[in-house]
Amino acid sequence: MQLGLSTGFFHDHDVIPYLPVIKDAGFEVIEICLDTIEWGTPSPIAVNNTNFLLKEGLEIWQQKIHSYNLRNKLKEFGIFVHSLHLPVWPGMDISSLDERTRVHAVWEYKKGIDVLNYLSGEIAIVHPSMQAFDLNNQDEKYRRLNKCKESLFELINYCKTKHVRLAVENLLPHLLGGQAHDLNQIIDDLYTENLGICFDTSHANLTQDPLGMLKSFNKKVISLHLSDNHGQFDDHLPPGDGRVPWAGIMTGLKEIGYRDIFMLEVFTDKHPGEVGQVLSDLHTQATQVLECGANNGIENIVYRL
Repeated sequence: MQLGLSTGFFHDHDVIPYLPVIKDAGFEVIEICLDTIEWGTPSPIAVNNTNFLLKEGLEIWQQKIHSYNLRNKLKEFGIFVHSLHLPVWPGMDISSLDERTRVHAVWEYKKGIDVLNYLSGEIAIVHPSMQAFDLNNQDEKYRRLNKCKESLFELINYCKTKHVRLAVENLLPHLLGGQAHDLNQIIDDLYTENLGICFDTSHANLTQDPLGMLKSFNKKVISLHLSDNHGQFDDHLPPGDGRVPWAGIMTGLKEIGYRDIFMLEVFTDKHPGEVGQVLSDLHTQATQVLECGANNGIENIVYRL
């Protein structure tokens, strides 16, 4: 079992200065969580005017410079990029019924896939939706599902040209893609070898049946986001600090034959100066919890960083 770390841990901080700290804590694999440091502010919805073209050109240039510096530093410290989480800002919705919004999101995501390819990563993580709506409204749900699949079809084909895979993440239960049957429908209708699911334990734990969700996804799972919560909010806690049933999760992953990176998507409010110790403790605790879970001995153990 190899642990990875999402750079979402650092929120709005540039990850480059923290790479030696990440390596010292025992992490050799990371997921790039695109934030304003790597990406700049989101581009406006495309319009045909000079100001937009200049702004878009400047942002792409900034992204290329940062990606160039990041790639060099990753090589220097022997850290590898496994995956990249495409932007999740408001308005970045590939299921949007507003066509300009949907096309814009696909455009932004293609730029993220370019970054993943440049950093020699393997999997792009995408949210199937962003905007909440009444999931009982079957007409709107049907139309949004179709828009989502239209967008994903385009992104899948783009990923093929970049030799990477696309993983659709299970979301919070009130969003499209937060229920197992909806996400399975999306994947089944589009199935191809370079498409799968990123299983998020924190999101799944907010549903009524996280283990059933994992079982229903089966071998579609090609990536993980591992964090804990207390069953009420998406807390992004370290494994063992909440109520995620880790023994069942680890057993389920073994049953579906998952053998890839165990990516931690844990957030912290610690001061940057404390990051080294926090990361080291996180690596130790996560290793103990997951390995103990794999041996069905976790349920009565409580950890605190």
